Amino acid sequence: MALARQRAGRDGVVRLRPLVAGSWRRAFRAGVDPGQAVPVVRHDDHEAGSRFESLLLARHMDVVAPLAEAARAGSGRLLVIAAADGEIVLMRGGTAARRRGDRIGMAPGALWTENSVGTNAIGTAISQRCPVRIDGAEHFVRTHHEWTCVAAPITDPDSGELLGVIDLSGPVREFGPDAAALVGAVGKLIESRITAERRTADARLLADLFARPGAARRVAAVLSPSGRLVWGRRDQQPAGEHEHYQGYTVITTGSGSSTEAAPVRLRLLGPGQPELSMAGRVTGLTQRRADLLALIARAPDGMSADALAEALYGDRGNPGTVRAEVHRARRLLGTALAGDPYRFTVPVSSDAGDVEALLHGGDVGGAVRAYTGWLLPRSDALTIELLRLELHESVRAGALAVGGAALREYCLGEPGETDHHAWARYAEQCPSGSAERAVAVAHLSGLCRAVG
Repeated sequence: MALARQRAGRDGVVRLRPLVAGSWRRAFRAGVDPGQAVPVVRHDDHEAGSRFESLLLARHMDVVAPLAEAARAGSGRLLVIAAADGEIVLMRGGTAARRRGDRIGMAPGALWTENSVGTNAIGTAISQRCPVRIDGAEHFVRTHHEWTCVAAPITDPDSGELLGVIDLSGPVREFGPDAAALVGAVGKLIESRITAERRTADARLLADLFARPGAARRVAAVLSPSGRLVWGRRDQQPAGEHEHYQGYTVITTGSGSSTEAAPVRLRLLGPGQPELSMAGRVTGLTQRRADLLALIARAPDGMSADALAEALYGDRGNPGTVRAEVHRARRLLGTALAGDPYRFTVPVSSDAGDVEALLHGGDVGGAVRAYTGWLLPRSDALTIELLRLELHESVRAGALAVGGAALREYCLGEPGETDHHAWARYAEQCPSGSAERAVAVAHLSGLCRAVG
């Protein structure tokens, strides 16, 4: 236990974890009074709330639901959101817990940095940029010794800039060994959601940009608002004219001599013919060509002809057949498809990839809406069949786990229309006597009749 580790040993020396000892030294140098430190209060509740609404984190509070549940009324715990400078901008918890927080100055508008109130999970997470748990007397200030606090910093995936901190605080007795893992996981999930949002915005930007006449010849590189390379050569810094487009920086050759191709978009979901979109042109794909491009799109480092032949045809695969198919695909893609190994040289996205990104970011509802059909349903390639099943089971598991609108949309979509278990769960969640429930029960009856 942390409390036991930090108590004085037989030699009378107090032993602290290195992370805590370093924090104590910083608090001591800052002149924090361990007897009674009072945090600086910058704003009132209303002003702090307004500041919270302006934070990027505010868009992802649904991810914090497990922590909000942990801070429900009567638990004694508080859910705290702090801005990057350590100011508390949001607090959730029961009346008794908030009253206990008030006694130590833990309230919206208060500054909970190490320089303000010594060692605490919020301040130390900001200082060290890592998830932190501070137990009882590990706090520098003695009036905090009845508290355990667990916090995780949220950083911008592009710039590394600190966006804020999420924290769970309460009585020592109410925190099990998994508290730090839970808070840290929520923090990482928020960062993943932000990354997924950025990649979606990138894809839209590139589609708009390269739809402009001549863009494919002139654009050398595209940088995000934070300076991340969105598109272009990674092995050299492109030189040329700079222009701003929808908040992004577009670096052009200025001479119109660039031969870079436009980004590629693949439509792989649903019963219709697979399609390739590039530079505003949409082209239907044969089944084998769609299979081939779908696999190459999933391999940023490329795939050899041998690997593609095995993935597409199994033991009977012939690399020569793959090379011939790639040759035909290059008539559509030009320099966007390179060989040895086969790989895309431009950004490539797909509707199936969108679903995976949304699931990875924790947006199950968005993933269900984007999941418009089975992945390449007519393909009999073993690897594609496995990917199809994996994607479907991931969406299905997410919909069943969260229920609500996500489960309804899954059931009503083409992939879920024959899913007996999902429809049964959907019927259970519908209000008794509602039209929704009647429809669900009728559909279930039809499924039962269909299977005899």
